[in-house]
Amino acid sequence: MIRKAIFTLLLFLTLINTFSQKGLIKVPLQTFISNEKFGTSTSPISIRKKGDYKGIPHNLENYLLGHIVFQKKQYYFNEYNKGDIPKERYATLVKTYKLDTIDVSKEEVKCYIGVLSYITGTKKTIIADSNNDHDFSNDNIYVYDSNSSIKSFEGVNLSFLPTLHVNYEIFKNGKRITKNSYLKLKPFDHSYKYKDTLLQKQQVFAVTYQYTIGSFKFDDKDYKILVDNIGSGFEEDNRNPSFNLQLENRDFKFTENIKKNEVVKIDGHEFKITECTFSQDTVTLEYLGFNKTVTGWQTGDHLPLTRVNDMKGNSIDLMHLLKTNDFLLIDFWGSWCAPCIKELPKIKEFSLLSNLNKIALVSVAYEMNEKGKERALERITEFQMNWPQIIEFERIENSIVKTLNIRDYPTLILIDKKGVIIKKEVGSGGMDKISTFLKINTPQN
Repeated sequence: MIRKAIFTLLLFLTLINTFSQKGLIKVPLQTFISNEKFGTSTSPISIRKKGDYKGIPHNLENYLLGHIVFQKKQYYFNEYNKGDIPKERYATLVKTYKLDTIDVSKEEVKCYIGVLSYITGTKKTIIADSNNDHDFSNDNIYVYDSNSSIKSFEGVNLSFLPTLHVNYEIFKNGKRITKNSYLKLKPFDHSYKYKDTLLQKQQVFAVTYQYTIGSFKFDDKDYKILVDNIGSGFEEDNRNPSFNLQLENRDFKFTENIKKNEVVKIDGHEFKITECTFSQDTVTLEYLGFNKTVTGWQTGDHLPLTRVNDMKGNSIDLMHLLKTNDFLLIDFWGSWCAPCIKELPKIKEFSLLSNLNKIALVSVAYEMNEKGKERALERITEFQMNWPQIIEFERIENSIVKTLNIRDYPTLILIDKKGVIIKKEVGSGGMDKISTFLKINTPQN
């Protein structure tokens, strides 16, 4: 699953007699370690100076040396302060990530851990500098079969992978703080941002199995909150984290994605998550009141828009599609998204049956530029995607992507005949889950 976010918030709902709270609600959190399917996938950032680390085998010609970063503001300042990145590049990074340039240390802060990955024959070797001494010779070595298929490990509980206890530092409020975390290194995922197939295979993805959980009471209901830093990194100082939400009595999976300070509705009550970070031990919620408005992007909301334009400029009336169908399925994908491409054959197979089952299908490709659009068109032709196609570009205002708050790819949104969002699926395998859901809930002729 491709993601743009950094933290995951799961809310579970159970009935309990209690009292009503208004205003700010501070929720204390406790930290746990889990072998379940929680965690953030993030690829190490490739570093520039190979001489920074000891313990690299001398006979290696090709290897990947990278950093898993825990604090971007300090990490990039480290790089700039050492002269590893020019002033112009640092300024761009500050603007892109909205980095704090004041609360940083002029001395090196080890706000990262190093990872070494290389392939010899059919074996992939991974070493993490867990103790952060810039020496791989005193760390554990893990060897895997480099020919293992990604498909073989999709959706598999990763408890069989070793858990690493890693040490790092952050700089906060003028102080250097020592931290630790529990990670697993996924050896079987390939990074498709590289054209070089060797680099794709050498890349390593880290997963944290550390999460926090808390609870609060509101209007005779008990809300349990699980905070898990799902997204694009382990960023300690993210100023705009995002969260996913889900009610109790379902399996742990991520159904809603909101950003900090956005409003979430639960049973008509509106809450704003005003404060939460990866390292924080408290979540602060602000209760805004009851709102009868039914349109929005969350499960249970009515579709907030009814008309969009396809890639040829033709207007598509989404509610009109629902007049002649029982459901509408919107598929969000991108030509740059490897899991999306892997799902396309299943989307195509689904399209062949959708007419028989009165299910309308619309696909939305989210692309960065014209080259991306060309690649999307190639995929549309390749997979014979002969249902309505929409191509949207990054940063377009009032787009269906922004209106429905799509931040993860692929994402599938299922809408019922009344225009209500009834189901969302994010990541690989979403089409199978939608198909199973529809088999159970589609009226049988």
